[in-house]
Amino acid sequence: FNNNDLRKEMTNAMKYWVREFDVDGFRADVAGQVPTSFWESARREIEKIKPVFMLAENEGNMRLLDFAFDTNYQFRFYGVLKDVANNKRRPSEIMVALNNMKANYKGGIFPFVYTTNHDENSWDDALPNIFKDATKAMNVLTFTIPAMPLIYNGQEINSARSLRFFEKDLIEWGNPENNEYHLFYKKLISLKRNNSALWHDSMNNLVSITTSNDVLIYSLAKDNNKVTVIINLSTQSQSVKPSLVGSFKDYFATSNITLDIQDEIVLGPNEYKVFINV
Repeated sequence: FNNNDLRKEMTNAMKYWVREFDVDGFRADVAGQVPTSFWESARREIEKIKPVFMLAENEGNMRLLDFAFDTNYQFRFYGVLKDVANNKRRPSEIMVALNNMKANYKGGIFPFVYTTNHDENSWDDALPNIFKDATKAMNVLTFTIPAMPLIYNGQEINSARSLRFFEKDLIEWGNPENNEYHLFYKKLISLKRNNSALWHDSMNNLVSITTSNDVLIYSLAKDNNKVTVIINLSTQSQSVKPSLVGSFKDYFATSNITLDIQDEIVLGPNEYKVFINV
């Protein structure tokens, strides 16, 4: 990349896909091992054609998000979620990680979060084998913070198979419309799309984060929308007082509930509640 001719041809290759095939953006592998100045120059040239979305497979170099990229991988956050699900860390460490993201992502940039991806699925294990009974709870978490969540092939049906990495490997979908996880993710996507408090335009939407008895409680707010998420990340039933007052929609129960400041909520192991103001 010290060779300007190479930079020009690499940029031309990216412009080709935008110009000829109207791609919407790029995911750059090991983006931090390429000079930031190249990515910034390439994006300026590409956006003479149209705006693009840029994802960096990188976490250490936040300068990449100054202009070149919109978001980057949260490798460490994945590690925290995985360890909490396997009782190697306390849920309070998720609270610490979320507060760190609030501090680091400002001005239109946002984190890219996941519970599995092509690397984790092939080289570690499939999602349900790693997160076990916490699979749904952890995905409620990744979909209800101001970040961009990933769904990897097979996750929609909670496939327990690691896909081959370097060759075609067909997924046995069965009848996904009747699969409980397919319906679960559709419901999460609908919530993410339609409630602006969950959009990834600003980590400041995340207005409070607490933990109590291994239960994670956090609230998000934007415009007239407010969402409170309560997730029991332990293997025991837990009782918490979320300090909510008023009428709320219990999103996954599809029912309304009225709460007072002293009301307790009991959650079973890895159970979650998402309350929306009504």
